Amino acid sequence: MSADSFNAKISIIVPVYKTEEIYLRKCIESLINQTYSNIEIILVDDGSPDSCSVICDEYAGRDSRITVIHKQNEGTAAARNDGLCAAVGEYITFVDADDRLSSDILELAAKTLSSTNSDMIWFDVVAEYQDRNDLWTNGNVKGIIDFKKTLQLFLEHRLIFSCWGKLISKRCIGSLKLNEKLKRGQDEEFIIRILLENGKSAFCHNKGYFYNLLGDGETRRGFTEKVFSINDMTDIVEYEVLNKYPDLKKSVDTYIAHSMWIMLNQYRNSSTETRKFEEKMLSVLKAHRVSIFRSQLGLRLKLVIYAFIYLKPENFKKIYNKYKKLKRKG
Repeated sequence: MSADSFNAKISIIVPVYKTEEIYLRKCIESLINQTYSNIEIILVDDGSPDSCSVICDEYAGRDSRITVIHKQNEGTAAARNDGLCAAVGEYITFVDADDRLSSDILELAAKTLSSTNSDMIWFDVVAEYQDRNDLWTNGNVKGIIDFKKTLQLFLEHRLIFSCWGKLISKRCIGSLKLNEKLKRGQDEEFIIRILLENGKSAFCHNKGYFYNLLGDGETRRGFTEKVFSINDMTDIVEYEVLNKYPDLKKSVDTYIAHSMWIMLNQYRNSSTETRKFEEKMLSVLKAHRVSIFRSQLGLRLKLVIYAFIYLKPENFKKIYNKYKKLKRKG
């Protein structure tokens, strides 16, 4: 199939909840202005109490490709699942309501699809902070790789961790849905389950997804019980992956180690008091200390984690601060 003849419908699923008007409008306009026109845009108003509902309806009245689903608030995973149920496209992509796409990324991804006959296209991400933009890439992966190899790279944090920034065939998704019971990491666990199916990945190394990090960022928020859902997710992923691919044990260990580091980093950077979670954090890290040791996580990060496990919290903080200084020096 030539790139010019490829015209499969692409469904764009956007969960919407308490999004600032300026960002929501930028998001929707980045979708309706795509150079690839055979799209449907599914805006899932997740019971947002502000003007988001009105804005979604406004755009739907202006563009027949837009469908709005109004529902009670149940969270992002449920909103994405409702979008999946409504989608009629042969391919799916997810966009968060405060993010946006480059105008030509779906056309470029479609061309990559047509030339590779792949099931999932990965494109690069621009992370937009207050003081800078960072380019997140899917490494230097080129060509076509099967889903097992893709899964290995994903578990080892060598590919971008999200359900957005990708174009995914509806065939591979099938009846899969995001796990609404998980409070964190539903999107990456969803991608992992897709990669346990049979399929092929290809890579479109273009700046396609603009990820809005102009706010405070997750790690600067208060640490709550919800963060421990990351541990629940790693247990699920470990079972799912090793049940099919026991030879990916080291990659799973690396995934677990990275997840533990994310939890500990958020614990360390929390804007609220964390002492009441100290024992639980210690218990979780101890339970995974063998996986952390066997993983491909960098030596410095391993030492920081083990410092928390085996030293007093005040000593851990001293070592963590030394690590941050070493990191800044490169």
